[in-house]
Amino acid sequence: MRRHPDADGSQRPWLGVTRRLIGSIAMRPRLARTSLALAALVVATCGDAPETPRTQAPEIHTPTSVPRAAPAAPVNDEALDALISSLESASDVDARTRAIQALLAAGRPALDRLLRGYATESDTYDFLTAQAVRSFGADAIDPLVAMLGSDDAVARMRGMTSLAEMRACWAFDERGPAVCRALLARLADKDDFRGAAEALRASRPAGRVVATEIAALWASEESDVRRADLAAVLRALGPDATDAAPTVWDILFAAPAPAPGAADDASDRHAPGDDEALGILLAIRGGEPALVGPLRQVLATGRPECRRAALVLLRSCGDAAAPAAMEVAALLRDPDCDVQAASEALLAMPSAADSVVRELLAAGDPANTLSTFARDPGFAARLAQVLPSLSADQIEVAHYALLMGDAFDIPSLTPALLRHPAPEARRLALSPWADGATSPLPDGAAELLTDADATVRAAAARALGGRIGVPDEAIVDAVAAPRTSPDASVRRDVVQALAGISGRSNDALDALIAMTNDEDESVRQCAIGALGSLADSEPRAMDVLLRAVNDKESSPRRRAIAELARSDARISGDHADAVAGLIDALRLDSAPSVQILPVLRRIDGGFDALFAGLRPLLVADADFWERGRALDAIIALGPGAAALRSDLVRLAATLDASTHGKIQAALSALDRAPTTASRDAVARESAADRIRRLAGLGRPGWQELLVVASSVEARDRVDLRAALAGLPLRDAILEGARAEGGGEAAEDSRAGAVVLAPLLPAAEAVAVIAALVTYAPNERASVSLCAIERAAPGSVPAEVAARLLRDADGNREWDALDLACLVGARMTSADPTLVRDLSAFLARPESAERADAAAHLWWLTRDVNLTRPVLRAVLAHPERLDEIVDPAPSWRRLGRALADMPLADEDVAAIATTLAAASAYEPPDMDQDYPQAADALVGAIAPLCAVVERLGPRAAPVVPALRVTLRHTESDAVVRALGAIGAAARPALPDLRAWAARMGERGDIARAAIAKIESAPR
Repeated sequence: MRRHPDADGSQRPWLGVTRRLIGSIAMRPRLARTSLALAALVVATCGDAPETPRTQAPEIHTPTSVPRAAPAAPVNDEALDALISSLESASDVDARTRAIQALLAAGRPALDRLLRGYATESDTYDFLTAQAVRSFGADAIDPLVAMLGSDDAVARMRGMTSLAEMRACWAFDERGPAVCRALLARLADKDDFRGAAEALRASRPAGRVVATEIAALWASEESDVRRADLAAVLRALGPDATDAAPTVWDILFAAPAPAPGAADDASDRHAPGDDEALGILLAIRGGEPALVGPLRQVLATGRPECRRAALVLLRSCGDAAAPAAMEVAALLRDPDCDVQAASEALLAMPSAADSVVRELLAAGDPANTLSTFARDPGFAARLAQVLPSLSADQIEVAHYALLMGDAFDIPSLTPALLRHPAPEARRLALSPWADGATSPLPDGAAELLTDADATVRAAAARALGGRIGVPDEAIVDAVAAPRTSPDASVRRDVVQALAGISGRSNDALDALIAMTNDEDESVRQCAIGALGSLADSEPRAMDVLLRAVNDKESSPRRRAIAELARSDARISGDHADAVAGLIDALRLDSAPSVQILPVLRRIDGGFDALFAGLRPLLVADADFWERGRALDAIIALGPGAAALRSDLVRLAATLDASTHGKIQAALSALDRAPTTASRDAVARESAADRIRRLAGLGRPGWQELLVVASSVEARDRVDLRAALAGLPLRDAILEGARAEGGGEAAEDSRAGAVVLAPLLPAAEAVAVIAALVTYAPNERASVSLCAIERAAPGSVPAEVAARLLRDADGNREWDALDLACLVGARMTSADPTLVRDLSAFLARPESAERADAAAHLWWLTRDVNLTRPVLRAVLAHPERLDEIVDPAPSWRRLGRALADMPLADEDVAAIATTLAAASAYEPPDMDQDYPQAADALVGAIAPLCAVVERLGPRAAPVVPALRVTLRHTESDAVVRALGAIGAAARPALPDLRAWAARMGERGDIARAAIAKIESAPR
């Protein structure tokens, strides 16, 4: 191409054309691709000097960059201004991406021009410019560091912000120390302090080189705000700030008490036991066994506030702090000690000496403290060993703790308690059998029925009542005296004892009926509940229940109604008082209407009385809440409440429109089946409450379950089916599937049948869904078929899945692709073009679409050569996963595929690259004013950690990234992955200990990983 000199002597024959082409983007988006392509070509060919070779990009890329074009010769500022103008005027995401590609093609001059623009832009952080700078990845780091020395405060701030956002490009490699030192220098400038501190918070692991200096600044800083920012930096660095630990330790434990009238110096700013210093030390060295020795010295000689800090640190050390257990236990009796902190420290030491048990029983809240301790099987065993030698009160506390801890075989204590001198201990001896234990009774158990202590006899009778070999007369005799005990708990034991034999002993039944008049409502409630199973066969029990619906206390009243609702048998005779009580309970909402209405239906004349009782509530001046409950009852009754139609019509005419919703629902209920009519009335219920209510209504309720199921989200359908498992719903599901017509009720019935079909046998379920494919949305049908195929592999015919992959016009429908993958290789014959159509996505520019397509193809073909290279390429370039341009892939799907296929070393390296980028782009407390690539990347952590767990020691390259991730995640997956890696994960031990300390009870997961790493061969 011939060049003509411009007026200034340079050769730019196409510059004007270039500017016009680029400017056309803003006006004509359809020309954007062609215009930018020509512009990039012209820019790449302008200029005389070849570009200086660029530095090799590191393995970890900034996730907001886009694919790079080939480097080209440098260009002048005017051409670059035109490119930047095109970026600012880009009308859509694609045009913006192409503009950034053109800038990348221009190389370092474009980057320098972008960075110069930082200082001239408005104070508002320019998103497009920042995105373009981040796209240069590692090449931008040195220029950004140089910007920190600029005279312009805006340029420095934007440089620091960009460095924080791009830490994946420097925090893990040799650039990190230089960046950290440059940021450290900016802390001296009050205008730059906040930006530098935020960038340093994101600097792990490189930040270790400046940890000591930051600690010194923190110790001497006078401003509370800046001191808090520096403390946040040290906490974020965590174990990488180990060199700063001595400074923090001295302030936490060695700071002298301030003298009266002393000046505001460091000792005033940091008092002994300072919580800020404690938080830093916990983050840096929390969980380290090496701390135990120095902390024991603090417990012996330190001031109370220092001892509290030492206890918190000892707790973080877990069982490694067991050598200090006696010193900690001794503090429980110290009036100046924080008993809660001491108890929590001991709680973390399951191997502490047995003598600690007695100290815990004598201080604080022993019942709750010990029950938490007793969750550890080792501690529970020691507690059980010393239990017989404790005092009577302590035995009860210890027994309760073992019971709540659920880590010890309680029946094994019985031989030691049967003949214990303390009645409190003997009373507990048979408690496991009272609570339903099925193991054989120990020798001598029946002797407790004649024990000298009445409370022991009552407890024994409760445990032995109704058991083979124990005469009913012996139970009745054993409870004769305890029936009048002043202790309500003993009388409740008596009720439980009589309940086991009242069905065959008249004496027991008489005694049980008498106890329904007990002065204590809890005893009455217990006695009423015991009579419930006898009501249909024993008239006296029925009479008691009917009287109890008018009990003066709500608990016995509600229990009586609940027991009456358990049966469908008719109740003959005149029970006007009971009916009035039931209507009052319905009106006052003192029992669920789902129980009251079936009981009224059982009683002769109950519904007539109900309608008479509801009519006064269906008027405009009735109590708002009582009227609402009356309407709820009508909605639940449906057509059965037709006698109240005129009252409802009159009510609707007298009230304003804002109250018509429930009235209209009630009117609709009179004409339509309950499955549709009661939907509005139950809308306010939780899904679990609604399911329980409908399941208890029998066949009408099961029909309504179809309506509920039709609206359940896909993620909740597994729980819904689990809640309904075991109910005889087959007829209801088949009836719903056969519903005809296009009305709402029929559509809901068919849709609900599709959702609940997996409750049927596999073959029948598939037949139901296959027959309804034309009625049900693909998503609903495919999710149910997936559930069937997972439960019974091979039960879903490939032809059924193939039908769901086409719409009515024969076009591809990808909603059923997960089902097709479950069906697997059988799909290739049922849908011969599926693999070809899906393979077309492998050529798409969007990384997420290519990755998802490759994962699906793996399950369909098991062809590692077709799928693995695509997944490897996506994982090796996380910078191309931009949430703004490219939606995040389904990481769970990718993780499952990777965990299933054979992986090479290249694949492991690619996984490490994505995990490193994901860990770097999830810093704690980073303010983001616009979408970040973290949205596309952090979802990869848990699924890829599952792959790492399978890889084991082969995944050693991911350890640095997982260390950083531990600082701000609660995911068990990261911990398990490090444990699986083994010896190569030793650098992560401090991070795992800190995670264990932070997570409390869940710290056992980390401790198991630590033990695994420490025992792994090097």
